[in-house]
Amino acid sequence: MPSYYNIRINFARNSVRHLADQDIKRLMARSSVKLFLAPTDSDQIFTPDSIPDYLVTDSMIDRYLVIEPPQTLVMPEFDTIVDEIERAYVFGFYFSALSAACVSIERTLNLLRIRLHPFHPGTALDIEGQGPSNNWKKNIDALVEWGYLQEDDSTATLRKQYFIRSKYLHSGPLDELLADTLTSINAAYDLLKKTLAFPDFLFTFKNGGISCRDPSHPLFRAFYKPIIVTTPD
Repeated sequence: MPSYYNIRINFARNSVRHLADQDIKRLMARSSVKLFLAPTDSDQIFTPDSIPDYLVTDSMIDRYLVIEPPQTLVMPEFDTIVDEIERAYVFGFYFSALSAACVSIERTLNLLRIRLHPFHPGTALDIEGQGPSNNWKKNIDALVEWGYLQEDDSTATLRKQYFIRSKYLHSGPLDELLADTLTSINAAYDLLKKTLAFPDFLFTFKNGGISCRDPSHPLFRAFYKPIIVTTPD
């Protein structure tokens, strides 16, 4: 029987992702950023032409182009978080974007560890059966032990991210807010792309469909298989 994943795919960046001409790329990006200004609860239809150019600054376009959100996620709850991170950063709301990125990382780490632990019995015994925790180190250590993360540069950045989180949560200085925000966003997006955004090592995309390379993989069984919708022939 035919089946599909009940997910949202964000095509908004497709028009700019692979453009070599920087002028055209920025022009297309401006159109996308304009739509960020449209109220999400309005029943009116907005187009880029209905929103004045002067409301979008060059710095907003710069920030839009420097980040790359996941195009699709297996957990719909993260769609809202990813959207808010992107909008807050593009608008220059750095503290909001950083906070949302840190929340996203902590939620992702907890979700991965809790859902995947049953596939690895007898390991990480000190946190077995434990609910959500703000102990990033134990969550990351478990995911490394189980093979979902590697001890590489990106995981080192993820470990350091906890200290950025703590600095802003516990009244640290704001002198590096802009740089810390971008670091936080990239760390959040990277973690999602490796696990909950149909990672390339586990999925192929061809002929308009998505196929799993290894249906026995715990990541597929824990997160992707449960959302497959099967329809009658």
